[in-house]
Amino acid sequence: MVPVDPRSPVSRLSCARRRPAPARLYLVPRGAREVRSRFDPRLHFVGTIGASRRARVFTVPPLEPGPYALASWCRGCLARAQAVTVQPRPVLRVRASPEGCNPTTPNGDAPPEIPRVTWSYHGNGELAVLLPSNAAALTTNALGGYKMLWVARPGLSGLFRVSYRRPEPSSPWIHADTVTGTLSGYAGPSWASRMSFEPGCWQITARLFDVTLSFVAEVVRGSG
Repeated sequence: MVPVDPRSPVSRLSCARRRPAPARLYLVPRGAREVRSRFDPRLHFVGTIGASRRARVFTVPPLEPGPYALASWCRGCLARAQAVTVQPRPVLRVRASPEGCNPTTPNGDAPPEIPRVTWSYHGNGELAVLLPSNAAALTTNALGGYKMLWVARPGLSGLFRVSYRRPEPSSPWIHADTVTGTLSGYAGPSWASRMSFEPGCWQITARLFDVTLSFVAEVVRGSG
């Protein structure tokens, strides 16, 4: 989890305008050369902060070990529309995970007005995925197939992509097949991704414009 203090430069950036514009927050490897766009693949989206005085807590996505800086983008805050501000302080240091699979625990962060289901949501306020409520494992069918449901905040739309890979040892990314309009009773955008897994540990990442949601899951083979 990463707390963001409302008195920080990022919060003041969001509050400086007469009509506050939310700022999107990212983590970027410390020492990375100039980040010119919010679509830079080195950026890892963590969430959005507005003009509220309350501190926000965000879930850190799976990251390679090393130091990371906080970056932000705000519509209309800078002269260049896609420009990103990188804060030199504070620095987040990510250490190597213990051996074995360390699945992401669902944080319950889902868009407002979304139907409540028996499963759990894991998200960042913009994108969310439905995961088993016990966070134990994803169970595929007998052939390794798995369908995963995703939702986005109302008003957020565009090309939605899902990729997945084995983190240890690192394998190439596999692109999932996705279809739109899958969650009944929800007015916002939703999708289903169809994937094929071997048993073991997997990293799964969804992208919608500059918004990404990434997590780790342990996969087991089912019999059905």
